[in-house]
Amino acid sequence: MSIQCEFAEGDRVYVKAGTTIYKGDVTEVENHGIWINLDLETEEFLSFDDLKGWEWAIE
Repeated sequence: MSIQCEFAEGDRVYVKAGTTIYKGDVTEVENHGIWINLDLETEEFLSFDDLKGWEWAIE
């Protein structure tokens, strides 16, 4: 199963990338990653390749 299948629009996600923590809502799932609307009211793109190497969870 692809990591892409784990995510859906509207999911609440938590991603720990080294010392950086991303927490927010998935706004779009693309072929190569997800867009999340961060709690800090900014948007960030995280690629599936990167997510494979990071700790993440869907709330």
